[in-house]
Amino acid sequence: MVASESMYPTLEKGDVIVISKLGYKIFGIEYKDPIPEDIIAFNHKQKLVIKRIDKIDDSKGIFVLGDNSINSTDSREFGYISQDSIVGKAIIRLNLKEFSITFLTE
Repeated sequence: MVASESMYPTLEKGDVIVISKLGYKIFGIEYKDPIPEDIIAFNHKQKLVIKRIDKIDDSKGIFVLGDNSINSTDSREFGYISQDSIVGKAIIRLNLKEFSITFLTE
């Protein structure tokens, strides 16, 4: 469940997000690389965080940003994340207020 407004307007506080743990790996085998614009869930300070990939630097890692830049704690504050911290790729948004479903991948 989205806990803040950091990804607004794409994701709203209270939305339920379905994460594909197979987004980048299957049984520990990497088959697809994360790319800029993917919305990912990753572990940061013992919390599951959802942000959008802004850029990838092979030597530094993955730079993530919230869509609501004014109200987002992201790589501008905590730096690049490692690919190993990614839990999965956000694929479906369930908005319970509007009773709507949005697919987040093409």
